[in-house]
Amino acid sequence: MIVVKLMGGMGNQMFQYAFGKLIASKYNKELILDLSFLLNKNQEPGFVYRDYDLGIFKLDVKTVNHFDLDSSFIMLDEPDEHPYVPEFLDLYKYIPKDKNFYISGYFQKHEYVKHIREQLLEDFKLNYSLNDSSKKLLKDIQDSNSVCVNIRRTDYITNKNALEFHGVYGTEYINKAVIELNKKTSNPKYFIFSDDMEWCEENLKFEHDYTFVSHDYKGLKFGQYLYLMSACKNFIIPNSSFAWWAAWLNDNEEKIVITPKKWFKDGAMRTEGLKPETWINLE
Repeated sequence: MIVVKLMGGMGNQMFQYAFGKLIASKYNKELILDLSFLLNKNQEPGFVYRDYDLGIFKLDVKTVNHFDLDSSFIMLDEPDEHPYVPEFLDLYKYIPKDKNFYISGYFQKHEYVKHIREQLLEDFKLNYSLNDSSKKLLKDIQDSNSVCVNIRRTDYITNKNALEFHGVYGTEYINKAVIELNKKTSNPKYFIFSDDMEWCEENLKFEHDYTFVSHDYKGLKFGQYLYLMSACKNFIIPNSSFAWWAAWLNDNEEKIVITPKKWFKDGAMRTEGLKPETWINLE
């Protein structure tokens, strides 16, 4: 079996599931998600607690609340530095196939998930229907040259550890990204999604048509938000794994995706292979 330790919010959990699915498919083994880290509410001060978020998707996967490793398991920890992702994947060729694996890490790499894209597009479909107001907004998104603009703030602002590690992108980045996108497309309509809509309404202005998408549309665990974001034709996203997935799940082959060049404020973090080569990195 393949057991994956889940950590972080929805976007991180999606990366961890995806990597586990990749390895499980390579070895034709059952995939199990270990929720014990998410359920542990005794972390150090300043820790941002998360819940299991993947239950909103159509995943055919077993979850366990507690897992004890034994000698039949090989620990697969994500290396701190792996500049060449294919070489890291090749390591698994030398692991005995009769062994069970326990996987721990974040695995935020396009180079991993691209190998099973079609499977993930199916797995990450919502297991509940959009409400009527979201269906109406979806039609507006589909009928326009829609641009998803995502703003991530909350814990990036309020939590000192998160702010120092991730950093936050505000009006300066958004304005630069809008200018860049306007050069590359015509008649855009901007749809603004955020965990801090009040800040967005007070600080963001657009020359073209735009809509602030309130949390009335977020759905269970922000699942409708993710679906509506992914339906847009183009993207301006921050350094957020949630927004990364919204852009990646979109199937528009000519989509424009603008992201911050620096994904982490912590300069020691390696980000090779994180984003598809077609995405635009903005200084």
